[in-house]
Amino acid sequence: MQAVLVALIAVLGTLGGSVVTGILQRRHTDRAADLARRERQRQEQRTAIIDLAEALVELRRRQIWRWSTRRDYGTGNDTYREAKDACFEARTASRACLLRLRLTGVPDLVVNLAMAAFETSIIIEEASNEAELTQRAEVSREAMDSFVAAAASHCAAV
Repeated sequence: MQAVLVALIAVLGTLGGSVVTGILQRRHTDRAADLARRERQRQEQRTAIIDLAEALVELRRRQIWRWSTRRDYGTGNDTYREAKDACFEARTASRACLLRLRLTGVPDLVVNLAMAAFETSIIIEEASNEAELTQRAEVSREAMDSFVAAAASHCAAV
């Protein structure tokens, strides 16, 4: 009888150990999967932020180029059409990056600052003279700096 009791205790102990081990392994696996998911999301957000910043810099540059081309050559030539087309391409690329930024779950504050940087970059080429161009380009740069600062704070916090 005592041998059966010892065997029963051994079986129950082994079974209990297996259950506890299974539970602990499951928790560990879930935790590792959650950490991997959060890291992937952080990485996607960082990539979206960097891609948008690069697209906005390019948009700003092309808008200034378009303005300069219009001033130097007028609007009825291939050089201006090329500059205009390049602006539309940069605008489209920036909009795509903005959408991606929203889809990655970046906070609204960062998205709103990104939108402001985008909007101020678009209107650069509407300047009527060089002084206004300089002023609009500076406003665009400041909006970009605000976006980058907020994005950097967000990346540091997550």
